[in-house]
Amino acid sequence: MDIPNEIKNDSFCNKLYKKTKQDLEEAGLYTDLDKSLLFRFVITSRDIKRMESTIHDESNGTGFVVSQKTGLSEIHPLTRPLNEKIRLLQPMIESLGLSPKSRRLLVRKQDNNDDDNFSEFDFLKTNNN
Repeated sequence: MDIPNEIKNDSFCNKLYKKTKQDLEEAGLYTDLDKSLLFRFVITSRDIKRMESTIHDESNGTGFVVSQKTGLSEIHPLTRPLNEKIRLLQPMIESLGLSPKSRRLLVRKQDNNDDDNFSEFDFLKTNNN
């Protein structure tokens, strides 16, 4: 298995990469075209995990820190970059078929693959078949 060094040398990334790739291969969804997307998915997931951990540790689990300038409570400075990473991760999840929505679409697509070439008569089928 050809795993990039950045992933291979990080236990979280290595486990996530291997598990996700194995699951995609078993579902017949993984191709070589997915390699860079899977890499970005794993690295982005790692970054999110690290940011969440840092925010939790530095804010005692509240997500807020005391500003050194004003002395007032404010949102942790990593919150915006964290939200941006999460926003970037969502399309990757969809593209890899890892979200419930994308799995539902895949199941519907597989259900609609008839061999009879008479799809215009599908309305005649009953739910008992």
